[in-house]
Amino acid sequence: MGTKRKHQKVQWTSLKRNAVIALWCVMLVAVLFFVAKSLIQGEMDAASERLSQEERAKLETMSIPSSQTNEQVEYTGFTVHFNKDTHLPNCVVYELTGEETRGKLPRVNNFEEDLHVRGCARPWDYTRSGYDRGHMAPAGDMKWDENAMTSSFMMTNVCPQKKSLNEGGWNTLEETLREWARRDSALIIAAGPIVGDNPEYIGKGGMKIPVPERYFKVVLSPYSTPIRAIGFIFENKACNKPLRTYAVSVDEVESETGIDFFVSLPDDIEENVESVCNINAWIHP
Repeated sequence: MGTKRKHQKVQWTSLKRNAVIALWCVMLVAVLFFVAKSLIQGEMDAASERLSQEERAKLETMSIPSSQTNEQVEYTGFTVHFNKDTHLPNCVVYELTGEETRGKLPRVNNFEEDLHVRGCARPWDYTRSGYDRGHMAPAGDMKWDENAMTSSFMMTNVCPQKKSLNEGGWNTLEETLREWARRDSALIIAAGPIVGDNPEYIGKGGMKIPVPERYFKVVLSPYSTPIRAIGFIFENKACNKPLRTYAVSVDEVESETGIDFFVSLPDDIEENVESVCNINAWIHP
């Protein structure tokens, strides 16, 4: 009996020792996982910070079709490709970093005409028009800098949008892109109007501003592995279905607008990322 009890005690001691070892292994794996995750995120953030102004600008480079009047206007935080004939931006492009999404500045809500840009609309051209002054580079993405916030209310950055779109699907996409920017370290975002063949016009005193029938956004995640890009097209009306409903490839947006996005990317990467519409890769990377 004594030998049997001793054998059982040895077995029990061995089981306890193995359990402790297993527990420590699990804890070690968990610690290593979180350390690795932090290091990877840190490397992504550092990569973003190491980019020079020139390199960032190259990621935002696009080609506007020669058939469209275009003036490139630089503001703090974003670039407007402005069309003096339509009094609208052809496209607005900017980088949104994860750090910038954490800005705390309040919304200024003070729309202004840019007196330095020929053809710029005035805030009162939209008054009682039935349309919101819809931001292309949203004020919510500019809370990190006072000049960027003020500049986002320049009328060069504005298009006539239905309130139901501006406060609905368009706003939902803006909020989603902030989440993706925090997750992916940074995004390159371009947005603008798609004016139809027979538009309605708004404006006062001879100013004729066409009302776009649709709006687009294209998004590039340059620091993800692999690099991802996607587009979205919304009708200028209530669009409150899930975002995947409005997702398209960047190629499709290029076909609709004539704009060539992300031209600084190597051709093979550009062709690959722009031809794919895989919303699941964004929702569940």
